[in-house]
Amino acid sequence: MGLSWWAGRAAWPTRHRPQAGRHLRSFTIEFSEGKVQRRDTESMKVKATAEKMQKPRNKLQEVLQSELVRVKDLAGLLGLIASLESSHDFIARLATRSVYADVSRHTDAVGWKGRLRLSKQTVEELTFFDEQMEQANGSLIKTQRLDIRVKSIITNPITNTPMMQNHEKCQEVIVSDASEVKAVAYSLTNNNKMELSYKFNDEQQGWSSSARETLAVLKTLQQFQQKGEGQKNINWVTGSEVMGQVLKKGSHRPVLQKLVFDIAKLAHKLQIRLEPIHLKREDPRIQLADEQSKLKDTDNWSIDEGSFQWLNQQFQFTFDLFADRLNRRTFGYFSLYYEEQSQGVDAFSKSWTDLGTLWVCPPVSELLRVHQRIKSSSCRGVLIFPNWQTSSFIHKFADGDGRAKEPYRMIQEWHPYVYQNEGASNTALFGFTNFPFITLAFNH
Repeated sequence: MGLSWWAGRAAWPTRHRPQAGRHLRSFTIEFSEGKVQRRDTESMKVKATAEKMQKPRNKLQEVLQSELVRVKDLAGLLGLIASLESSHDFIARLATRSVYADVSRHTDAVGWKGRLRLSKQTVEELTFFDEQMEQANGSLIKTQRLDIRVKSIITNPITNTPMMQNHEKCQEVIVSDASEVKAVAYSLTNNNKMELSYKFNDEQQGWSSSARETLAVLKTLQQFQQKGEGQKNINWVTGSEVMGQVLKKGSHRPVLQKLVFDIAKLAHKLQIRLEPIHLKREDPRIQLADEQSKLKDTDNWSIDEGSFQWLNQQFQFTFDLFADRLNRRTFGYFSLYYEEQSQGVDAFSKSWTDLGTLWVCPPVSELLRVHQRIKSSSCRGVLIFPNWQTSSFIHKFADGDGRAKEPYRMIQEWHPYVYQNEGASNTALFGFTNFPFITLAFNH
Protein backbone atom coordinates (compact mmCIF):
# COMPACT_ATOMS: atom_id res chain seq x y z
CA MET A 1 0.00 0.00 0.00
CA GLY A 2 1.46 3.39 -0.90
CA LEU A 3 0.80 7.10 -0.62
CA SER A 4 2.24 8.92 -3.64
CA TRP A 5 2.98 12.65 -3.81
CA TRP A 6 2.25 12.58 -7.54
CA ALA A 7 -1.03 10.72 -7.14
CA GLY A 8 -2.26 13.12 -4.46
CA ARG A 9 -1.12 16.45 -5.88
CA ALA A 10 -4.47 17.37 -7.53
CA ALA A 11 -6.28 17.17 -4.19
CA TRP A 12 -4.02 19.70 -2.51
CA PRO A 13 -5.43 23.15 -1.75
CA THR A 14 -4.12 25.77 -4.18
CA ARG A 15 -2.02 27.54 -1.52
CA HIS A 16 -0.13 24.28 -0.79
CA ARG A 17 0.65 23.33 -4.39
CA PRO A 18 4.24 23.71 -5.66
CA GLN A 19 4.94 27.07 -7.28
CA ALA A 20 5.87 27.05 -10.96
CA GLY A 21 9.61 26.96 -11.55
CA ARG A 22 10.51 25.93 -7.99
CA HIS A 23 12.77 22.87 -7.76
CA LEU A 24 11.24 20.15 -5.59
CA ARG A 25 11.97 16.50 -4.93
CA SER A 26 9.13 14.02 -5.20
CA PHE A 27 8.95 10.86 -3.17
CA THR A 28 6.75 7.88 -2.49
CA ILE A 29 6.19 6.53 1.01
CA GLU A 30 5.39 2.82 1.10
CA PHE A 31 4.28 1.29 4.38
CA SER A 32 5.57 -2.23 5.07
CA GLU A 33 5.60 -3.15 8.74
CA GLY A 34 6.58 0.40 9.63
CA LYS A 35 9.54 0.50 7.25
CA VAL A 36 9.93 3.26 4.65
CA GLN A 37 11.20 3.51 1.08
CA ARG A 38 12.04 6.79 -0.60
CA ARG A 39 11.73 7.71 -4.26
CA ASP A 40 13.89 10.66 -5.26
CA THR A 41 13.31 12.17 -8.70
CA GLU A 42 16.43 14.31 -8.51
CA SER A 43 18.59 11.20 -8.81
CA MET A 44 15.72 9.26 -10.47
CA LYS A 45 16.28 6.38 -8.06
CA VAL A 46 14.31 4.44 -5.46
CA LYS A 47 16.21 3.94 -2.22
CA ALA A 48 15.39 1.93 0.89
CA THR A 49 15.96 3.54 4.27
CA ALA A 50 18.14 1.97 6.94
CA GLU A 51 14.98 0.90 8.80
CA LYS A 52 13.68 -0.87 5.70
CA MET A 53 16.90 -2.87 5.31
CA GLN A 54 17.39 -3.79 8.95
CA LYS A 55 15.08 -6.80 9.13
CA PRO A 56 16.42 -8.41 5.90
CA ARG A 57 19.97 -7.84 7.17
CA ASN A 58 19.20 -9.46 10.54
CA LYS A 59 17.52 -12.44 8.88
CA LEU A 60 20.38 -12.81 6.40
CA GLN A 61 22.98 -12.96 9.13
CA GLU A 62 20.90 -15.41 11.11
CA VAL A 63 20.58 -17.72 8.10
CA LEU A 64 24.26 -17.46 7.11
CA GLN A 65 25.40 -18.30 10.63
CA SER A 66 23.25 -21.45 10.81
CA GLU A 67 24.61 -24.83 9.77
CA LEU A 68 21.07 -26.09 9.15
CA VAL A 69 18.26 -23.66 8.30
CA ARG A 70 14.53 -24.14 8.72
CA VAL A 71 12.92 -24.13 5.30
CA LYS A 72 10.23 -21.72 6.55
CA ASP A 73 12.96 -19.29 7.66
CA LEU A 74 14.38 -19.37 4.14
CA ALA A 75 10.96 -18.67 2.70
CA GLY A 76 10.66 -15.71 5.06
CA LEU A 77 14.06 -14.44 3.94
CA LEU A 78 12.97 -14.67 0.31
CA GLY A 79 9.99 -12.45 1.10
CA LEU A 80 12.16 -9.88 2.88
CA ILE A 81 14.64 -9.70 0.00
CA ALA A 82 11.76 -9.47 -2.48
CA SER A 83 10.51 -6.42 -0.57
CA LEU A 84 13.79 -4.69 -1.51
CA GLU A 85 13.53 -5.41 -5.23
CA SER A 86 12.29 -1.92 -6.10
CA SER A 87 15.36 -0.40 -4.45
CA HIS A 88 17.95 -3.13 -5.15
CA ASP A 89 16.64 -4.35 -8.53
CA PHE A 90 18.98 -6.87 -10.20
CA ILE A 91 21.04 -7.77 -7.15
CA ALA A 92 17.90 -8.74 -5.20
CA ARG A 93 16.82 -11.11 -7.97
CA LEU A 94 20.33 -12.47 -8.44
CA ALA A 95 20.78 -13.23 -4.73
CA THR A 96 17.62 -15.36 -4.51
CA ARG A 97 17.95 -17.66 -7.53
CA SER A 98 19.92 -20.36 -5.72
CA VAL A 99 17.84 -19.93 -2.53
CA TYR A 100 14.69 -20.69 -4.53
CA ALA A 101 16.41 -23.76 -5.95
CA ASP A 102 17.41 -25.00 -2.48
CA VAL A 103 13.89 -24.47 -1.12
CA SER A 104 12.32 -26.14 -4.14
CA ARG A 105 14.50 -29.24 -3.83
CA HIS A 106 13.65 -29.56 -0.12
CA THR A 107 9.89 -29.02 -0.45
CA ASP A 108 9.66 -31.42 -3.42
CA ALA A 109 11.31 -34.09 -1.28
CA VAL A 110 9.82 -33.63 2.21
CA GLY A 111 7.47 -30.63 2.10
CA TRP A 112 7.70 -27.50 4.26
CA LYS A 113 8.93 -29.22 7.40
CA GLY A 114 12.46 -29.65 8.66
CA ARG A 115 15.79 -27.99 7.98
CA LEU A 116 18.26 -27.99 5.12
CA ARG A 117 21.90 -27.25 4.48
CA LEU A 118 22.48 -24.32 2.13
CA SER A 119 24.31 -25.05 -1.11
CA LYS A 120 27.71 -23.43 -1.64
CA GLN A 121 26.31 -21.22 -4.41
CA THR A 122 23.47 -20.02 -2.18
CA VAL A 123 25.91 -19.08 0.59
CA GLU A 124 28.08 -17.14 -1.88
CA GLU A 125 25.10 -15.25 -3.33
CA LEU A 126 23.55 -14.37 0.03
CA THR A 127 26.93 -13.30 1.42
CA PHE A 128 27.45 -11.04 -1.60
CA PHE A 129 24.01 -9.49 -1.11
CA ASP A 130 24.69 -8.96 2.59
CA GLU A 131 28.02 -7.27 1.85
CA GLN A 132 26.65 -5.06 -0.92
CA MET A 133 23.23 -4.19 0.52
CA GLU A 134 24.24 -0.63 1.38
CA GLN A 135 26.15 0.11 -1.81
CA ALA A 136 23.57 -1.49 -4.11
CA ASN A 137 20.74 0.55 -2.56
CA GLY A 138 19.24 2.73 -5.27
CA SER A 139 17.52 1.53 -8.45
CA LEU A 140 16.39 3.63 -11.36
CA ILE A 141 12.74 4.64 -11.29
CA LYS A 142 10.90 2.95 -14.12
CA THR A 143 9.84 5.93 -16.21
CA GLN A 144 9.68 6.83 -19.88
CA ARG A 145 12.02 9.74 -19.16
CA LEU A 146 14.88 7.22 -19.05
CA ASP A 147 13.81 5.20 -22.10
CA ILE A 148 15.95 5.51 -25.21
CA ARG A 149 15.73 4.24 -28.78
CA VAL A 150 18.28 1.60 -29.72
CA LYS A 151 18.89 3.39 -33.04
CA SER A 152 20.26 6.36 -31.10
CA ILE A 153 23.03 4.02 -29.90
CA ILE A 154 23.50 1.76 -32.95
CA THR A 155 22.91 2.80 -36.56
CA ASN A 156 20.02 0.97 -38.26
CA PRO A 157 19.69 -1.84 -35.70
CA ILE A 158 17.80 -5.00 -36.66
CA THR A 159 15.91 -5.75 -33.46
CA ASN A 160 12.51 -6.68 -32.04
CA THR A 161 13.01 -4.31 -29.08
CA PRO A 162 13.55 -0.81 -30.48
CA MET A 163 13.34 0.85 -27.04
CA MET A 164 15.59 0.37 -24.00
CA GLN A 165 14.01 1.01 -20.62
CA ASN A 166 15.71 2.84 -17.76
CA HIS A 167 18.81 3.53 -19.83
CA GLU A 168 21.84 5.21 -18.29
CA LYS A 169 24.46 7.01 -20.39
CA CYS A 170 27.11 4.54 -21.59
CA GLN A 171 30.71 5.18 -22.59
CA GLU A 172 31.28 2.10 -24.77
CA VAL A 173 29.39 -0.35 -26.98
CA ILE A 174 30.72 -3.92 -27.09
CA VAL A 175 29.50 -6.71 -29.35
CA SER A 176 30.11 -10.36 -28.47
CA ASP A 177 29.30 -13.76 -29.90
CA ALA A 178 30.26 -17.38 -29.36
CA SER A 179 30.56 -20.29 -31.76
CA GLU A 180 31.02 -23.90 -30.65
CA VAL A 181 34.78 -23.40 -30.29
CA LYS A 182 35.51 -19.74 -29.54
CA ALA A 183 34.09 -16.58 -27.96
CA VAL A 184 34.89 -13.13 -29.30
CA ALA A 185 34.08 -9.54 -28.36
CA TYR A 186 34.91 -6.29 -30.11
CA SER A 187 34.39 -2.62 -29.32
CA LEU A 188 31.97 -0.91 -31.68
CA THR A 189 32.98 2.40 -30.11
CA ASN A 190 36.70 1.84 -30.72
CA ASN A 191 36.82 1.02 -34.45
CA ASN A 192 35.88 -2.65 -33.98
CA LYS A 193 38.96 -3.29 -31.84
CA MET A 194 39.07 -6.91 -30.70
CA GLU A 195 38.65 -7.15 -26.93
CA LEU A 196 38.47 -10.93 -26.63
CA SER A 197 39.26 -14.12 -28.51
CA TYR A 198 38.87 -17.06 -26.16
CA LYS A 199 39.02 -20.70 -27.24
CA PHE A 200 36.68 -22.94 -25.22
CA ASN A 201 38.02 -26.00 -23.43
CA ASP A 202 36.38 -29.40 -23.92
CA GLU A 203 33.90 -28.91 -21.07
CA GLN A 204 32.83 -25.44 -22.22
CA GLN A 205 32.31 -26.67 -25.79
CA GLY A 206 29.63 -28.96 -24.38
CA TRP A 207 27.71 -26.09 -22.75
CA SER A 208 24.55 -24.58 -24.22
CA SER A 209 24.90 -21.70 -26.65
CA SER A 210 23.46 -19.33 -24.03
CA ALA A 211 26.11 -20.38 -21.50
CA ARG A 212 28.91 -19.87 -24.05
CA GLU A 213 27.51 -16.45 -24.95
CA THR A 214 27.40 -15.51 -21.26
CA LEU A 215 30.94 -16.82 -20.76
CA ALA A 216 32.06 -14.37 -23.47
CA VAL A 217 30.90 -11.51 -21.23
CA LEU A 218 32.73 -12.89 -18.19
CA LYS A 219 35.98 -13.45 -20.09
CA THR A 220 35.85 -9.92 -21.50
CA LEU A 221 35.42 -8.45 -18.02
CA GLN A 222 38.34 -10.57 -16.82
CA GLN A 223 40.34 -9.12 -19.70
CA PHE A 224 39.46 -5.61 -18.50
CA GLN A 225 40.57 -6.58 -15.00
CA GLN A 226 43.98 -7.79 -16.21
CA LYS A 227 44.42 -4.57 -18.21
CA GLY A 228 43.34 -2.40 -15.29
CA GLU A 229 40.24 -1.03 -17.03
CA GLY A 230 36.94 -0.19 -15.35
CA GLN A 231 34.64 2.57 -14.09
CA LYS A 232 32.38 2.75 -17.14
CA ASN A 233 28.90 1.94 -18.37
CA ILE A 234 28.76 -0.49 -21.30
CA ASN A 235 25.99 -1.26 -23.77
CA TRP A 236 26.53 -4.98 -24.38
CA VAL A 237 25.23 -6.10 -27.78
CA THR A 238 24.34 -9.76 -28.23
CA GLY A 239 22.47 -11.96 -30.66
CA SER A 240 21.34 -14.21 -27.79
CA GLU A 241 18.01 -13.13 -26.32
CA VAL A 242 18.46 -15.53 -23.40
CA MET A 243 21.86 -14.07 -22.53
CA GLY A 244 20.42 -10.57 -22.52
CA GLN A 245 17.70 -11.68 -20.11
CA VAL A 246 19.94 -13.57 -17.68
CA LEU A 247 22.27 -10.57 -17.38
CA LYS A 248 19.31 -8.71 -15.89
CA LYS A 249 17.52 -11.48 -13.98
CA GLY A 250 19.88 -14.39 -13.35
CA SER A 251 18.85 -17.94 -14.24
CA HIS A 252 17.41 -21.06 -12.63
CA ARG A 253 19.97 -23.10 -14.59
CA PRO A 254 23.04 -23.64 -12.36
CA VAL A 255 25.72 -23.09 -15.02
CA LEU A 256 24.14 -19.86 -16.24
CA GLN A 257 23.45 -18.63 -12.71
CA LYS A 258 27.07 -19.21 -11.68
CA LEU A 259 28.30 -17.28 -14.74
CA VAL A 260 25.94 -14.35 -14.14
CA PHE A 261 26.88 -14.24 -10.47
CA ASP A 262 30.59 -14.14 -11.35
CA ILE A 263 29.85 -11.37 -13.87
CA ALA A 264 27.95 -9.38 -11.23
CA LYS A 265 30.77 -9.70 -8.68
CA LEU A 266 33.46 -8.68 -11.15
CA ALA A 267 31.41 -5.84 -12.63
CA HIS A 268 30.84 -4.53 -9.12
CA LYS A 269 34.56 -4.74 -8.35
CA LEU A 270 35.51 -2.94 -11.59
CA GLN A 271 32.65 -0.41 -11.23
CA ILE A 272 31.23 -1.46 -14.60
CA ARG A 273 27.52 -1.32 -15.38
CA LEU A 274 26.21 -3.54 -18.19
CA GLU A 275 23.14 -2.69 -20.27
CA PRO A 276 22.36 -5.57 -22.69
CA ILE A 277 21.00 -4.86 -26.17
CA HIS A 278 19.53 -7.76 -28.15
CA LEU A 279 19.89 -7.61 -31.94
CA LYS A 280 18.72 -10.19 -34.45
CA ARG A 281 21.22 -12.60 -35.95
CA GLU A 282 20.93 -10.90 -39.34
CA ASP A 283 22.19 -7.59 -37.94
CA PRO A 284 25.65 -6.83 -39.47
CA ARG A 285 27.21 -6.24 -36.04
CA ILE A 286 26.19 -9.72 -34.88
CA GLN A 287 27.22 -11.26 -38.20
CA LEU A 288 30.70 -9.73 -37.89
CA ALA A 289 31.09 -11.15 -34.37
CA ASP A 290 29.83 -14.53 -35.59
CA GLU A 291 32.40 -14.55 -38.41
CA GLN A 292 35.20 -13.66 -35.99
CA SER A 293 34.21 -16.48 -33.63
CA LYS A 294 34.66 -19.00 -36.47
CA LEU A 295 37.89 -17.63 -38.00
CA LYS A 296 41.18 -19.43 -37.56
CA ASP A 297 43.92 -17.29 -36.00
CA THR A 298 46.82 -17.61 -38.45
CA ASP A 299 49.10 -15.72 -36.03
CA ASN A 300 48.72 -18.54 -33.50
CA TRP A 301 51.64 -20.73 -34.62
CA SER A 302 54.60 -22.45 -32.95
CA ILE A 303 57.57 -24.61 -33.87
CA ASP A 304 57.79 -28.31 -33.11
CA GLU A 305 58.69 -29.53 -29.63
CA GLY A 306 61.99 -31.14 -30.69
CA SER A 307 63.33 -27.91 -32.18
CA PHE A 308 62.29 -25.93 -29.13
CA GLN A 309 63.90 -28.39 -26.70
CA TRP A 310 67.20 -28.26 -28.65
CA LEU A 311 67.24 -24.49 -28.03
CA ASN A 312 65.93 -24.81 -24.48
CA GLN A 313 68.86 -27.04 -23.51
CA GLN A 314 71.18 -24.17 -24.40
CA PHE A 315 69.24 -21.24 -22.93
CA GLN A 316 66.89 -22.57 -20.23
CA PHE A 317 63.93 -20.33 -21.10
CA THR A 318 61.87 -18.98 -18.20
CA PHE A 319 59.17 -16.87 -19.88
CA ASP A 320 57.13 -17.06 -23.12
CA LEU A 321 56.14 -13.58 -24.31
CA PHE A 322 53.60 -14.48 -27.03
CA ALA A 323 51.55 -17.56 -26.16
CA ASP A 324 48.26 -19.01 -25.04
CA ARG A 325 47.34 -21.78 -22.63
CA LEU A 326 47.60 -24.41 -25.40
CA ASN A 327 51.00 -23.58 -26.90
CA ARG A 328 52.97 -21.96 -24.08
CA ARG A 329 56.52 -23.27 -23.76
CA THR A 330 57.20 -22.10 -20.19
CA PHE A 331 55.19 -21.86 -17.00
CA GLY A 332 55.19 -18.06 -17.12
CA TYR A 333 53.71 -16.43 -20.22
CA PHE A 334 51.83 -13.41 -21.56
CA SER A 335 48.71 -13.95 -23.67
CA LEU A 336 47.01 -11.62 -26.12
CA TYR A 337 43.63 -12.02 -24.40
CA TYR A 338 42.58 -12.98 -20.89
CA GLU A 339 43.55 -16.45 -19.69
CA GLU A 340 43.41 -17.50 -16.07
CA GLN A 341 46.87 -19.11 -16.17
CA SER A 342 48.71 -16.24 -17.87
CA GLN A 343 50.73 -13.64 -16.01
CA GLY A 344 49.27 -10.77 -18.02
CA VAL A 345 47.56 -9.59 -21.17
CA ASP A 346 49.49 -8.03 -24.09
CA ALA A 347 53.27 -8.44 -23.80
CA PHE A 348 53.85 -4.90 -25.06
CA SER A 349 51.99 -3.45 -22.08
CA LYS A 350 54.34 -5.25 -19.64
CA SER A 351 57.97 -4.85 -18.62
CA TRP A 352 60.34 -7.45 -20.11
CA THR A 353 62.95 -6.84 -17.46
CA ASP A 354 63.47 -9.39 -14.66
CA LEU A 355 61.58 -12.15 -16.50
CA GLY A 356 64.69 -14.26 -16.98
CA THR A 357 65.51 -15.76 -20.38
CA LEU A 358 62.73 -14.94 -22.85
CA TRP A 359 61.32 -17.18 -25.56
CA VAL A 360 60.13 -14.69 -28.21
CA CYS A 361 58.10 -16.29 -31.00
CA PRO A 362 55.81 -13.42 -32.05
CA PRO A 363 53.29 -12.93 -34.86
CA VAL A 364 55.22 -11.76 -37.92
CA SER A 365 53.18 -8.55 -37.98
CA GLU A 366 54.62 -7.59 -34.57
CA LEU A 367 58.32 -8.11 -35.37
CA LEU A 368 59.17 -4.42 -35.72
CA ARG A 369 57.55 -3.63 -32.36
CA VAL A 370 59.47 -6.53 -30.84
CA HIS A 371 62.71 -5.17 -32.29
CA GLN A 372 62.10 -1.70 -30.82
CA ARG A 373 61.28 -3.15 -27.39
CA ILE A 374 64.41 -5.35 -27.33
CA LYS A 375 66.60 -2.39 -28.26
CA SER A 376 65.09 -0.18 -25.56
CA SER A 377 64.79 -2.78 -22.77
CA SER A 378 67.19 -4.52 -20.44
CA CYS A 379 66.31 -8.10 -21.32
CA ARG A 380 67.79 -11.31 -22.71
CA GLY A 381 66.45 -14.23 -24.69
CA VAL A 382 65.98 -15.77 -28.12
CA LEU A 383 63.92 -14.43 -31.03
CA ILE A 384 62.64 -16.66 -33.83
CA PHE A 385 60.93 -15.62 -37.07
CA PRO A 386 60.68 -16.64 -40.77
CA ASN A 387 63.52 -15.40 -43.02
CA TRP A 388 61.51 -13.69 -45.74
CA GLN A 389 64.15 -11.89 -47.80
CA THR A 390 61.57 -9.68 -49.52
CA SER A 391 60.02 -8.54 -46.24
CA SER A 392 60.25 -4.98 -44.92
CA PHE A 393 61.64 -6.10 -41.56
CA ILE A 394 64.57 -8.39 -42.36
CA HIS A 395 67.11 -5.54 -42.71
CA LYS A 396 66.50 -4.62 -39.05
CA PHE A 397 67.98 -7.92 -37.91
CA ALA A 398 70.60 -8.92 -40.50
CA ASP A 399 72.76 -7.28 -43.17
CA GLY A 400 72.90 -8.24 -46.84
CA ASP A 401 75.39 -11.01 -46.12
CA GLY A 402 73.14 -12.58 -43.50
CA ARG A 403 75.17 -11.41 -40.49
CA ALA A 404 73.15 -10.46 -37.42
CA LYS A 405 73.06 -6.80 -36.42
CA GLU A 406 73.44 -5.49 -32.89
CA PRO A 407 72.11 -6.37 -30.34
CA TYR A 408 71.60 -9.82 -31.91
CA ARG A 409 73.79 -12.89 -32.31
CA MET A 410 72.95 -15.50 -34.95
CA ILE A 411 72.33 -18.96 -33.58
CA GLN A 412 71.09 -20.81 -36.62
CA GLU A 413 68.99 -20.73 -39.77
CA TRP A 414 66.94 -23.87 -40.31
CA HIS A 415 63.59 -25.40 -41.24
CA PRO A 416 61.60 -26.36 -38.13
CA TYR A 417 58.20 -27.99 -38.39
CA VAL A 418 55.54 -25.30 -37.84
CA TYR A 419 52.17 -25.95 -36.21
CA GLN A 420 49.05 -23.85 -36.70
CA ASN A 421 47.51 -24.12 -33.27
CA GLU A 422 43.98 -23.41 -34.48
CA GLY A 423 44.20 -25.79 -37.41
CA ALA A 424 44.64 -23.18 -40.17
CA SER A 425 46.66 -25.56 -42.37
CA ASN A 426 46.19 -23.52 -45.56
CA THR A 427 48.73 -20.86 -44.57
CA ALA A 428 52.43 -20.37 -45.31
CA LEU A 429 53.25 -21.01 -41.65
CA PHE A 430 52.38 -24.70 -41.61
CA GLY A 431 54.40 -27.87 -41.83
CA PHE A 432 57.93 -27.99 -43.26
CA THR A 433 57.99 -24.57 -44.94
CA ASN A 434 59.85 -23.67 -48.13
CA PHE A 435 61.57 -20.75 -46.41
CA PRO A 436 64.03 -20.98 -43.49
CA PHE A 437 63.64 -19.52 -40.01
CA ILE A 438 66.20 -17.34 -38.25
CA THR A 439 67.02 -17.74 -34.56
CA LEU A 440 68.73 -14.78 -32.88
CA ALA A 441 70.00 -14.44 -29.32
CA PHE A 442 70.04 -11.07 -27.56
CA ASN A 443 71.34 -9.85 -24.25
CA HIS A 444 70.75 -6.11 -24.24
